Parts: sequence; C-alpha cells; structure tokens
Amino acid sequence: MAIRLKVLLSNLISPNQLAFVPGRLIFDNVLVAFELLHSIGKRNQGKRGFAALKLDMSKAYDRVEWGFLRSVMAKIGFPFRWMDLVHDCISTSTSGFIINGKSLSCLIRNSKKDGNLLGFRCCRRSPLVSHLFFADDSLLFCKATVGSCEEIGRVLKVYEKRSGQMVNLQKSNITFSPNVTQRQHSVAQAVPTFTMSLFQIPLGLCKELGALCSGFWWGTKRGKRKISWVSWEKACIPKINGGLGFKDLAVFNQALLAKQAWRLAVGSESLAFRLLKAKYFRKDDFLWAKLKPRASHVWRSIIWGRVLLQKGLRWKVGDGKSIQVFDDPWIPRPTSFKPITPILDRVLRVADPLEVEKGGWKMETLEQNFMEVDRAEILSIPLGMWKPSDKLIWHFDKRGTYEVRSRYRLAMKERI
Repeated sequence: MAIRLKVLLSNLISPNQLAFVPGRLIFDNVLVAFELLHSIGKRNQGKRGFAALKLDMSKAYDRVEWGFLRSVMAKIGFPFRWMDLVHDCISTSTSGFIINGKSLSCLIRNSKKDGNLLGFRCCRRSPLVSHLFFADDSLLFCKATVGSCEEIGRVLKVYEKRSGQMVNLQKSNITFSPNVTQRQHSVAQAVPTFTMSLFQIPLGLCKELGALCSGFWWGTKRGKRKISWVSWEKACIPKINGGLGFKDLAVFNQALLAKQAWRLAVGSESLAFRLLKAKYFRKDDFLWAKLKPRASHVWRSIIWGRVLLQKGLRWKVGDGKSIQVFDDPWIPRPTSFKPITPILDRVLRVADPLEVEKGGWKMETLEQNFMEVDRAEILSIPLGMWKPSDKLIWHFDKRGTYEVRSRYRLAMKERI
C-alpha cells in the first residue's frame, strides 16, 4: 500500500508541508520559515504588525479519529476498498497511519480565500505565506490584529473537533514584529534545527568541536588528555591521501550550503526559491546576486556556499543561446571553465559559432575568436543535431548533479 500511495503523495499533501514527500526537502520549509521570521523581526515601522504562531499538536499521530480520517480520504477520492485496508492497518498493534495536516491546510486556505486570514509577505513581490508544516509542528503567519487571532482560534477549534487532535498550548509559542507592543520572542523553537545545512557555523565553534572530537579519538589517561600524535588538520585528510578521514566541519558546512546554492542556481518553482528570488535577486540571476546589507543569516550563508559551488559549476552547451562566451563558465576545463583567449567581443554568445543544421561548430568563427588551446577544448564538447536548452551542471559528477560528498572531497583535495 505504501509503495502504491508513494507516487501520489505530491498531489495529496499540501505544498506547505515538505516532510514525507519524495522530491520535496524539509530544508525548504526551514529556509522559508527563517526568512519570514527574519523579515518579521526587522519590521520596525508601519501601522501593520504581524505575528508568527508555532503550534504543537498533542500526540499528533495517535489522536486522529477514524471517522475523520475516513471522511478526509473520501473527500480526496479514495475507493472504499482502500479505506477499509487503511482501517485494518491502523486498528492493529503493529501498524500506524500519519495524517499530514491536509484538512488543517484546507481550513486555512479557505479562510485565506475568504479574506479572514491573509498570511505574511516578506517583500512586495514575494509569495504570500499563511502556514508551513513540519511533521507534527505548524507555523502560522498572520496580521497582528484581534480579528486574525479570533479567526485562527476558530479554525483550530473546527480542526480539533473534526480530527480529535489537540493543540498543546504549553509547547506552542507566538512572536510579533517589533512594531507591535508587548511581543514575545519565543519562536526560536518553532523550526527543526538543520544547522549545518542552512547556516554558516562560526569558525571558532568548528575548531572547538574539532578539538572535542580529537580529544575523544586520542583518549585520556588518569583524567589527562593523551598526546595527539597527528594534528586535527591532518586527521581530516581523506584516507586515500594518507589521513584518518575525519570531517573538517568548516569545509563540510560550506559544502552543505553549496547544495542550497545549487538548488537556487538551477532554478525551481518551490516556495523557498520564489521567496528568496523576490527578496534578494528579483531582477538578477542567482549566480550574480549580491549580498545586501540587511540580508538574513540564511542568505549570507547561502552566498558563502555559492563560492564553493562556483568552483565546479559550468554550462552544458545545448542551443548556446543562454551562454555568454567570455563571461560564463562553459568550457569543460577546470577551474574557471572560461576561455583563456583575451576578450574580443563581450556580447558574443556560444550560439554564434554553432552550426545548428550540421550539429557542429563554425570553424571560421572559432579561428577568428579563440586561441588554439581554447579551440581544442571547444571541439571536444559533444553536440548533436537536436539542440536542447543550455543547462547548468556540476562538472565533477557524471550526471551533472551537485553532490555534497564530491564537493567536500574536492575541497579537501585542494587543501593538501
């Protein structure tokens, strides 16, 4: 049943929840949550105040009423035989069923549609976000008004009555933007902490953690640390290069953040991508986006990760229309992936020397614009009669997809 249902999850589960769904990353909701909280925290002026509400469901997985669950599945369109099978599963002692908040999401969306619960927009062109789901936790965003609070209360009462679930008020928190008086700063616990994948960790902390790992590895004798026969830097060298293979946390941190940069570079229609684009690079491509003075720590961390990404990021030539010859990385030769030839025509695009009909290159154009060393590399680029669009790839992976492991190994190799 689980395998058959898996292919339908992306259509059944609200796009505001990313856990449990193949192809979605819970990191996206963490990223979106921090960006929204960052914007709320910076809202010092204006008459409109906003609030973020973190909800914790008491025993979220075992308080669901069967009648409610059956009505939700019927509303979605599951056949009776399937619903009977699900009932048989959850009524046994060895199986369980996780309800993902779809009905709560529907209630919030209906309230949003009626204009009663508008959500929060971090900047003028960003998506309007009313809620995010994290497994059994939820984040709600609304105007800091009595009407909005009453509407949230009404929605939650309807949801509790129908589902059998209950909000744990002791573990729930609320925070307000600075232009709202009597606010509470307690939403720091509202999101799961995937720290290394979302934030640049201070170098001092990485060294302290490394020192703890080193002390544990070499051990102690009579309460005193033993001699470290190899420095921690050498211990972090990969085994294939003569080290012990421990992870350098600072390098690993940057490699993880480069993964977030990769997802923004290749483009996406995810909520995280649309929000960050509206806030930080609305008119530019991500690869050219600049660091703004009041940017959040999440964005600063991603830009730091981008530095590592760009050392292996290049264009795979398709129709050549998206690639500028002298400004973009496209020649399969590390580390710059750019022509060595002095710039002759900055507006020249890769499409110009392409022979579209024959699936090759215009030799005359190549000889006029490139040195011999560049021509040899360009002629080695595989082309075909069918010209797809150009796309960004990770040079050090056969599939062209960025992998944290390959980037980390490459970074460590560069340090040897």
